[in-house]
Amino acid sequence: MMENEMDIDDFDRAIGPTPPSTVDVDRVIARERRRSWLRVGPVALVIIAISAGAVTLSGHTEAPPAVLPPPVTSSSPSPSPLPSPETQTYCPDNTPTAPRLPVDIKQAAVRLSAVLKKAVLDRAAAGTLLAPNQAAQYPEGIMHPPLAYYHVSTQAEPHANGCSGGSDHLETRATLINGSESGSVWSVIGRLGGDVTPAKACAPPTDHQTQESCTPSTGPNGETIVATTSGRGAVKTHRVDVTKLDGTGVTVVAENVPSDGKRDTVAGSTIPPLTIAQLTEIALDSGMTLYP
Repeated sequence: MMENEMDIDDFDRAIGPTPPSTVDVDRVIARERRRSWLRVGPVALVIIAISAGAVTLSGHTEAPPAVLPPPVTSSSPSPSPLPSPETQTYCPDNTPTAPRLPVDIKQAAVRLSAVLKKAVLDRAAAGTLLAPNQAAQYPEGIMHPPLAYYHVSTQAEPHANGCSGGSDHLETRATLINGSESGSVWSVIGRLGGDVTPAKACAPPTDHQTQESCTPSTGPNGETIVATTSGRGAVKTHRVDVTKLDGTGVTVVAENVPSDGKRDTVAGSTIPPLTIAQLTEIALDSGMTLYP
């Protein structure tokens, strides 16, 4: 053994005898047993009371021990976990930023329908008749009269890639018939910031259409106007988007098909029933607003 190593006997002689413990081991064990018995809870106490009738200590019969009340917990609720994207019910991209309507949406629809119908008939070719449009079904299977705005409303549904639904706008369509020719007009009007906010700048067309022209401009009252013409085969589309300073967004479209340019492939006329200039006048009409 090396000189700097110490065996167990040398270590014991160095530290001396171990002092007696000051901990009352029996008392600790008894206390822990009593704590364990109390933690059994009210159910066990009731069973004991029913089985024995009473507890006998030192020859005396005593009432069963009182059931301890549950410990008092803090009244402050625990913080709720943050919802995951799949459980959130708020979709900011589908929530309008413009003020709420001052009247019921149905009242606004009646007023706007009268404004749009007059504006279209005043500008369409003489003898033009309005007919129901097969694409004006909402909900599916419910047809609406020509150029009568109806309220489109769907619940926003968050998912991993964003939001879908959340519609809250007025929409209408009509088929325009003049002799052997036919076309269509449809319009959407809603609060800015929602799901139908009109275009504020030129962008490539969708639905496999070819953009023929796009002209941004400013209206007489500061409105943002984007006018586009596009086509898909024989289908021709004129579209005007107007952003108004009061928070109203207006889109008016004319196509040379009797129903919907996204569905129809056979043209009912060579050109749409309304020009870009006429659609711009309709969209800028002072009555075409949600906040009259």
